Amino acid sequence: MEIKAVDAEGATVSLAFTVQVDPAALNGEVYALVVAVNDYADDRISDLRFAEPDAKAIQAALTDPQYGIVKPENLVMLTGAHATYRSVTQALEEHLVRKAKRAQDVVIFYFAGHGA
Repeated sequence: MEIKAVDAEGATVSLAFTVQVDPAALNGEVYALVVAVNDYADDRISDLRFAEPDAKAIQAALTDPQYGIVKPENLVMLTGAHATYRSVTQALEEHLVRKAKRAQDVVIFYFAGHGA
């Protein structure tokens, strides 16, 4: 996996790493919240092109029947106009915090968009 950030002047910072998870080693439930925003209502924040497609790819990988580690019913995805501050904080509380109660449960939070 590679994470790459580009600022307004074009300067980039990247981080590459490999993550391997053996689904058989997971003895708890895995819950995921995937959030992505391409189009921002605030004109001062530039829109993006790839945040939402990237989130859909993450969703597909996490729930892949052969290789995924998240049951489809354990993944919540919020994109575009549905990814509001209120809906994200509500999903964090209701989907991740309240459901992942055991020490062996795992939560995954994925965000694609600007940090504003």
